[in-house]
Amino acid sequence: MTHNFFPFLIISAFVAFLDILPLLIKRRPWRYNTSMFVQTLVAGMVIFAVSLPAVPWWAQGPVIAVVLSLPMLILPLVRGAYVWYGALLNSIVVGFVFSLIHHFLPAIASFFSAAA
Repeated sequence: MTHNFFPFLIISAFVAFLDILPLLIKRRPWRYNTSMFVQTLVAGMVIFAVSLPAVPWWAQGPVIAVVLSLPMLILPLVRGAYVWYGALLNSIVVGFVFSLIHHFLPAIASFFSAAA
């Protein structure tokens, strides 16, 4: 993992930015955007670092992302402003995207190295 830290960090930061892009467009508070960015960034780094042997490759990302978002999912509802199922769906989708990237990254890298 240490020799691949910076590529994984760059990929995770890019996916995290794409995850908060709709929030930036809607002009959500910067605290919320920063929280979502950091959560997605950490989830991506953990998904790239951890391998769960009993779970298929496509389900590893959603499982890890949902487990990492569990503390956020049990927050109390504040006047209906927090939509827990939206956060859960976001964790599942972003985790699946990270699983796809992690699984197909060697093929993508070999494609770009062969083209050079």
